[in-house]
Amino acid sequence: MDRNEIERVVRSAYASRQSGDLSNCLNAFHTDASFHVLGAAALEPLTLRVQGHSQLRPLLQHMIDVWDWSQFKIDSILIDRDRAVVICKGVITFKPTNTALNTQICDVMRMKDGKIAEFTEFCDTWAAAQIGGVVS
Repeated sequence: MDRNEIERVVRSAYASRQSGDLSNCLNAFHTDASFHVLGAAALEPLTLRVQGHSQLRPLLQHMIDVWDWSQFKIDSILIDRDRAVVICKGVITFKPTNTALNTQICDVMRMKDGKIAEFTEFCDTWAAAQIGGVVS
């Protein structure tokens, strides 16, 4: 994949998440993709690692169902060979309580066969866990 193809896949995945389009969002991921939000095991299920579409689909569905991503934007995309690093910032809102979080997230991806094969997210897991009711 060249840089333009990687950027197209990445932007499509983020736009699909932002618009709530689970099918297109999932389509950006390799069938055996891994997805992990880094953080302490005590913050599971937020920090649980998933592998493959069968585990990724319900996770992405949950992310779309409970978080409003409409005010969260890509700030920059850095691409090197088969890797992409995406810096996002803005406000995400936990829909069940209408609680907003103004934050930044850094996502690191590895591409394979034109899709996202590995996705690791670095974010304020503690704040997300508090807002989402994982911890009090």
